[in-house]
Amino acid sequence: MKAKKRALILSSAALMIALASLLIWRFWPRSAPEYAPPARDPLAASAQDFPADLPTLRTDVYDVSLNPDLQVDGQGDCEILFNNPARNGAHLMLDVRLQESNLLIYRTGLVAPGEGIRAIRFVTDALAAMQAGAQPVTLTVYSFALETY
Repeated sequence: MKAKKRALILSSAALMIALASLLIWRFWPRSAPEYAPPARDPLAASAQDFPADLPTLRTDVYDVSLNPDLQVDGQGDCEILFNNPARNGAHLMLDVRLQESNLLIYRTGLVAPGEGIRAIRFVTDALAAMQAGAQPVTLTVYSFALETY
């Protein structure tokens, strides 16, 4: 009888420890991940109707085409023609920064192979930071493996 009572007490204790561990694991605060992958860009659509003569940058990983004559109108609209050719094996994302201050003025979401972004609209803060006339910008293209998304 003593052995049964002892076994019951030990199994109850083991069950309580397991339950407490499960509750601690479930409700313990977790920190946010260091890196959150970007979302797909809602402006991305088929790039089949983009001009065929857009200049193309070729790298070991991907090709990318852009409008060489970026102009922003008074509303902040810019025909960028950012193209991720269908032959690419990567999603692409584009940053546009003012060269002088390195201020990020636009960032696309992910653009899948075969898709592109025809036009973007700069936010009011970006327009305020830009000066009238020609403004040099730095364009940075990031690539993301297709398997990741």
